[in-house]
Amino acid sequence: MTRTKRLTPLRAPRQGRSKVTYDAIIEATTQLLIEKGYAATTTNHIAKRAGVSIGSLYQYFPNKEAIAVELLQRHIVNGPSYMASQVTNAMKNLCAPAEIVKYAIEAACDYHAENPALHKVLEEEVPHPAHIREAIKLNENLYVEAISNWIEQQRPHQLSDPTVAARMVFFMIKTMTHWYILYQLAAIEREVFVDELTAIVMRYLFPFF
Repeated sequence: MTRTKRLTPLRAPRQGRSKVTYDAIIEATTQLLIEKGYAATTTNHIAKRAGVSIGSLYQYFPNKEAIAVELLQRHIVNGPSYMASQVTNAMKNLCAPAEIVKYAIEAACDYHAENPALHKVLEEEVPHPAHIREAIKLNENLYVEAISNWIEQQRPHQLSDPTVAARMVFFMIKTMTHWYILYQLAAIEREVFVDELTAIVMRYLFPFF
């Protein structure tokens, strides 16, 4: 029978010295994932870069996968909920529809732009275990719910299902900003990208606006 790998830390650091070791392991993994990619990075590489023994590393993490999952938790899982909070704040401030869409896109850009090289590896190379996928989905649903509530308030007549429309908008923004920040940042000015994507979303939601 195949033994399932543990994908969570073995213990959390409680004292200053152990926190320094833990953070060094996380930082070393971040650097190596960017430099070598996920497949080529090993726990021996991580321990050497962190300046700790392999035994010290194994006190906190059972394997490379568990360290990668910790990075996923920190950098990927909470992105949609951050985007949702920005949209909710804009709604509370009674911003115009185009401004709210722009807030959503700016929030997505900010989220993807935080260490984009690491973000790329985490999104495209690191395996996403079931509990990470579920956590991401739950946070995505927060964003979809926020957008759906806003769409219902605006009452665009051509949209029969605000939740479906909200999900379309979410993945449109998420996919396009991922593409832009990771692959097109040097080719397109951010202001131009945000304005163009705002126009695309507005034409979908409010074609007669």
